[in-house]
Amino acid sequence: MNFLRRLLHLERHTGVLVSDWKSWTPGTAITGGTISEQVGKWRRVGNEMEMKIKVKWSTIFTGGTFTFDIVPGYSIDTTEILTPLNSASTNFGRAYLFDDSTNRGVEGSITYSSATAVKIVFTRNHPSVSFSAVLSVGGSIDSQNGSWLDSVSNSSGIYTLTYTSGFFADTPAIAAIADATSTHARIGQVVDYNGTTSARISTVNASNGSPTNNDVQGVTVFATRQGNDYWRNLYQYSYDGIDTGTPYPFQDDDWFYAHFRVPIVGWSAKLRG
Repeated sequence: MNFLRRLLHLERHTGVLVSDWKSWTPGTAITGGTISEQVGKWRRVGNEMEMKIKVKWSTIFTGGTFTFDIVPGYSIDTTEILTPLNSASTNFGRAYLFDDSTNRGVEGSITYSSATAVKIVFTRNHPSVSFSAVLSVGGSIDSQNGSWLDSVSNSSGIYTLTYTSGFFADTPAIAAIADATSTHARIGQVVDYNGTTSARISTVNASNGSPTNNDVQGVTVFATRQGNDYWRNLYQYSYDGIDTGTPYPFQDDDWFYAHFRVPIVGWSAKLRG
């Protein structure tokens, strides 16, 4: 018992066993990139292993799977996991791809990979989406092209977008209607969607005015989408005509962060019953 107390301290109120943080190399594997640096810390919290991971890659990240091993010598106790192992509800924690220079990033859920590893899948490939739009309130649309809204003449209203895949499968989503030739812009939010083929975006005037008739309008949609591997991503449909339909790219020297817990075989939640 004295030896245990030297290694572990007993949380005063709950009796949960908590150890000090220790360093280890996570053994991260990644598809779609090359890892240049990785650090990890872990500790025991009751019957779970808590881990924090930081990974940098040296090539432009084109999307793929992050798989990282838990601390060697231990395995995940699947009997403590009540949800299907490969379902979205099996969420051990959060993970982030983050560009420190621009403060942009995407997030996702960490799921089960094997008895000794967890994973998260990110992608830069945007879903197959083809927009068409109708102004439900006021104004008119003279023309439209894919994710573009051209020549929008009203100052505010509701745009109904239809698309070819479940782009708005997750909420919330926000949208902006902007003038490609000026600083005028309007922002709005998806007010409803049927989860498969359509969404309505309500827009309001920005403080700096609103686009005028026959301005070239682009719709920028920020949204999340769920796939078979239960990744979440941020898609930007740009109004500048350059990066339309392409999610924000992650360059070399960007970072991946993860923080999660998994139940461990043979660990008890408390030092004493």
